Amino acid sequence: MATVLPGPIIEHFLADVKDGTYEGLPSLGVKFEVTMDDQFREYLGLEKDAPGVFVSSVMDGGSAEQAGVKEGDIMLSVNGREIDSRGDYQDPVYGPLSISHEVRGRAFVGDEVKIVVLRDGEKLELSGKLARKEPEDYLVWPYMFDRAPRYVLNGGLLFQELSRPYLDAFGDQSAGGAILRLSRISRYPEEFEEEGRKKVIFLSAVLPTPSSQGYQQLGGQVVNTVNGQMITDMKDLDEAFKKPQGGLHVIELNDYPFLIHLDAISVERDNLQLMNGMFRVGSLKQLD
Repeated sequence: MATVLPGPIIEHFLADVKDGTYEGLPSLGVKFEVTMDDQFREYLGLEKDAPGVFVSSVMDGGSAEQAGVKEGDIMLSVNGREIDSRGDYQDPVYGPLSISHEVRGRAFVGDEVKIVVLRDGEKLELSGKLARKEPEDYLVWPYMFDRAPRYVLNGGLLFQELSRPYLDAFGDQSAGGAILRLSRISRYPEEFEEEGRKKVIFLSAVLPTPSSQGYQQLGGQVVNTVNGQMITDMKDLDEAFKKPQGGLHVIELNDYPFLIHLDAISVERDNLQLMNGMFRVGSLKQLD
């Protein structure tokens, strides 16, 4: 297996690091729907050959939001590049290219971006600065380099932060079941972001311990609360497990079976066995 990088991306990287600081690739921060369907175009009020794509969502803190783009806009052009109904523009050398290339392949963080949209039948010219959202600021990690995944292992239950590398590891298996649910959260994170979550914490695996009896088949369920505390990131989870309720750890999940109850004393006993017994776990948690 090999990874092939196009020349313009390599040139962009070299130009970016020339001053000693790597800013990364900017992005528009929008999701859009193509407008090739005639009925959809009629619903949007677009004429037969009119350009543009439908903006279905705008990322918080992204370039488009800062420029004033709103969900429901028809995006007509970026930096003077007219966008067709597929979301492409005509490059004079390469022909049709995705409009994302105009931003990620040509421009740099901090450059001005000009976006023309159609809103309620009125054409608006918007402008702003191109931005790059840091990977740690995403609800779901888009990538992870040079660091181990964060996790908490308690009583045989392994909890992790959701990431694209984790989902990608399943390949075609992401077509169904728990992985499909997690993949959908990765694609449409807005609902979970509105709840105040910084990361999606989920139950990824169950090791065989006395505490985990009956829960062995679980995996892929998102954690909502632990011991009554809302879980917004891994540190919340770690702190919540320090405060059992009436001698029990009560874990509320987003899907079936919805509630897990663990005896707090048995959990501590199992944790010692996980570290010193057959599993030889080096650490019960990784928070950094």
